[in-house]
Amino acid sequence: MSILCPFYIVILSFCVLSVTLNLLIALGGSTIHLHSLVLAPRVHLTESSIRDFLVRAPAAVRVQELTLYGDQTFPSPLTMEDPAEIASSAPCFTSGELAYLDLSSAPVTRELLIDVFKPQPKLRLLACSD
Repeated sequence: MSILCPFYIVILSFCVLSVTLNLLIALGGSTIHLHSLVLAPRVHLTESSIRDFLVRAPAAVRVQELTLYGDQTFPSPLTMEDPAEIASSAPCFTSGELAYLDLSSAPVTRELLIDVFKPQPKLRLLACSD
């Protein structure tokens, strides 16, 4: 009998790496369980790759600290529809386990926060900007 033990990564930051879609796909299909994920500026990913990773990848199910930060130099690639789909479908959002969430420069509206986001009782920090 063999025992499978998933590998946990506490913090994974892609803010200085040149992340490719292939790397994100490989990570998504792995047995790694992420606790913290930073997809900050200088990451060359599309809105669909970020959305699909957060919604479908087993590695992202247990994320409790998520940064999708962007700025004027490297804005968020997310479109107006992406945050709603991520918030309503991504397990890290629907579980209510998020403790840290940075959506700076992502297209997030007050209505989205009130109507779509599930309650996050463990949330200690929410960062939003326009």
